[in-house]
Order: sequence, then structure tokens, then C-alpha cells
Amino acid sequence: MKERLKNLTAVILVILLLPYVIAIIWNGDVKTDANTSRTENKYIIVSFNGGEEKIDIEQYIVGILPSQISIAYEKEAIKAQALIIRTDILNKMEDRDTITEEEIGQQYMTLDDMEEAWGKGNFDDNYLYLTEAVEETYGEAIYYADEIIEPSFHAVSAGKTRNVGEMVTNSKYPYYKSVDSSWDLNSDQYLQSVQMDKGEVIADLQIKNEDLQVTEDNLLDSIQIEKRDSAGYINSIKVGNTTMTGEEFRECLGLNSAAFTIDEFEGKIRIITKGLGHGIGLSQYGANCMAAEGKDYKAILNYYYNDIEIRQCYE
Repeated sequence: MKERLKNLTAVILVILLLPYVIAIIWNGDVKTDANTSRTENKYIIVSFNGGEEKIDIEQYIVGILPSQISIAYEKEAIKAQALIIRTDILNKMEDRDTITEEEIGQQYMTLDDMEEAWGKGNFDDNYLYLTEAVEETYGEAIYYADEIIEPSFHAVSAGKTRNVGEMVTNSKYPYYKSVDSSWDLNSDQYLQSVQMDKGEVIADLQIKNEDLQVTEDNLLDSIQIEKRDSAGYINSIKVGNTTMTGEEFRECLGLNSAAFTIDEFEGKIRIITKGLGHGIGLSQYGANCMAAEGKDYKAILNYYYNDIEIRQCYE
């Protein structure tokens, strides 16, 4: 019985990976399976072997997934991420049939990259897993009021996702409302404590704020959190004579998130952050927890994005 199941599994694997095998034979290389077109008219133009290749959008999504979400996550969470990637590409592509990888601005992993990252022993199973996730969401994208959205996501929230309307006035992103994501409190990446020398903090902040005027003696007293949103993220922070957003402060110091507290500990600046990422849109950790509870990818996306519609955008 085990032998029959083993043979059946092998047959299924061969069928599902047939486009990949054909591409290897056709290209004489294992870096992409660019010629396995499904959509026929939606392509990504990538630099390859000194020239350019056109990769079908569905195959390109498979190549982006492993750089954006853990292969250990539940399939429904990975399917939600596949829709986010496809939606982002189509949003940037607009009415065109092709787009360059530079315009997309996302890290694409070739088959060789995946094999190197996973090891030969795990490649087949992992590649099949991602291919199935993309296949099971084929051609779907996320819309709001008949317009394809600009999808955002992050690894772990601070316990709630952010309402973009609290960050900017006249927001054009009404689908980003704050929702509870208490699952994230259980993530190993939820809390981070960083201690930095005062001189290091000043130097890092001055890289993007050349006119910043503070000293090590008055640094902590010169830092004032001016505005924090309802999800706990800092919208505005003043350092000496300079005011910046929480995201700008976070970027300067390389912090996990803009949901942080700051104090002095043993002569150094101590910053404790909550979450990982900007906190807008889908929390991948929360999505994975929802999937583990039995929620499908559509329920996950409808939870993290407000009043959206998931549509088939091509056959």
C-alpha cells in the first residue's frame, strides 16, 4: 500500500512540475521557467544571461513568495500573500501587458536561488507547495470600489494594525482601517529591546537630518513623542530642532517598528519596539494564525482590508 501511495505521489509531482521540466529542457538552464506561460498576455521583463526574458506573471509570483513569507506558514496564509503580490504587480502594470522587474521592486528568486536556500532535499516539496498556492488563486486580485488596491503587509503588528487615516489627512486608502491582531503578541518577533550609545543615535539621525542639533548630554530630554496613533505607532516625534515621522526615526536607527518606547538605561539609549514592520495592512503572523484556525485566504484578506472585493482579473 505504501509503495502504491509513493508511486501515485511521484506521478502527481511529475504532472505538476511538468512546466518546470519543460522549461529546463527548453532553456538549457534551471534559473527560470520563463516560457511556461499561462496568462498569455501578462509578463515581467527580467534581465537574464546578458539579455532579457519575459516571465509569465503567475510564475513570477512563485519566485517572489519565498522572499516575502515563511515557507513554514499555512497554505491559506501563503495564498493570501500570493494575492497581495499579484495585486501589487497589476496595480503597477496598470493597462500594460508587460512591466520590468525594476518597476515592481520586489525580490525575485530563481529556481537555483530556491534550491540553494532550501537545499536539494526540500526543493521539490517546497516548490510544489508554493506553486499550488499560486495555482489555487490563479488570476485573482484585490479591489476596492472597482479599483485595484495598493496592498501593504508586514510581518508582525503591535497587536493592532494601523488606520492610515490617522497618519495622513484625506487618505486615499480607506481600506486600511485598524483591526485587532492580538495573535501577534505570541510572535517571537513581537518585542525587541535595543541599546545604543548616545553618540551612535545622534550620528544615525544626522545622516538624514543634517541640521539636527543635540548633544549626548541633552539627547534624551530633547526627544519628545508628539503623536501616537490608536494602534500604538508613533506618527510624529521631535528630536531637538527636528521633527520627523515615526517611520523616519525607525529607518534612521534600524528599528523593527515605529511602535516604541524610549528611555535611558545604564548610560545608553534603550528603545523597546513592538511588532515588525510598518503595521499597515495584512499581518503575516496574524494571517498564519487565522489560517491555522481554519480561515481561508479570502476570509483573511477581508479581515485585514476594509470593504474589499476579490475578483478574477484574467482567465
